[in-house]
Amino acid sequence: MDKKYLFIINPVAGKGKTAHLIDRLQKLIDKLKIEYKIIKTEFSRQIDSIVESNKSLFNRFVVVGGDGTVHDLVNSKSIADIVCGVIPTGSGNDFAMALKMEKDIEKNLSIIIMDNFSKIDIGIAEIVNQDGTISTHTFANSVGIGFDAAVAAGARRIKFLSGLPLYLASVFKNLISYKMTEFQICADDFSYSDTVFMVAIENGKTAGGGFRLTPHAELDDGLLDYSLIKKINKIKAVINLLPKAIIGKHINNKSVIYKKTRQLDIFVKSPLYVHADGEILTDSLKRIKISLLPKTLNIISNR
Repeated sequence: MDKKYLFIINPVAGKGKTAHLIDRLQKLIDKLKIEYKIIKTEFSRQIDSIVESNKSLFNRFVVVGGDGTVHDLVNSKSIADIVCGVIPTGSGNDFAMALKMEKDIEKNLSIIIMDNFSKIDIGIAEIVNQDGTISTHTFANSVGIGFDAAVAAGARRIKFLSGLPLYLASVFKNLISYKMTEFQICADDFSYSDTVFMVAIENGKTAGGGFRLTPHAELDDGLLDYSLIKKINKIKAVINLLPKAIIGKHINNKSVIYKKTRQLDIFVKSPLYVHADGEILTDSLKRIKISLLPKTLNIISNR
């Protein structure tokens, strides 16, 4: 079957800048002389229905947006049965960084057309909230619990920045309000019980628009990497760990535990924010179980 491309565009990605890129994108695609269609999303969580209604008509599904758009894509029921691609136009684009995609739309279209795809892992997060409600979510790149997720929530309320500056601004806004709580963590050959600043669990190397929180992570190794930051003075965390986290050197600090695992089971004493791929899943976490679906996602990349 000849390649038939469905481009699913999230116009509000990147604080709305993606909407202004659509005309240019369409002109560039037209030059490629490929069979394609463009669909613009109109509301969140719409990608699943778009994929379901078009999976018999197209064999390449390319999302145009940020990590949140990718998050919607990997939560599609048919995600294991399709070949996907990403053209990053969002605020963070950490998953696209893991795929080694470019910042230029035209270069990324060339990568998509080259069709170099492989199977990578994706994660599953099962959440129990403080009120007992339960939800399950698939993620492509990362899950953050605690300060990391509070920063992600704060970043959504900042309208004038993107990328690393956006998340840095949210870091400083959350320094005063964030309260640590006690964690109970069980992973492969490891357990921990104490007050914790944050835990970042990742399939890719970066989160938050470029923080290398899990610098040794690989997309297809069948393992999750996690950085656990112990109880620490918040000012010291920003001064001592934040600059190092940008280059992945924070893992050498005595306040950080860095490991690989196939699964984690985490209880928290007080309600906390949780994000997956930058999308807020809850602000009232009680328990979260995280595991992997090895080599499930067929993804075009520049790796």
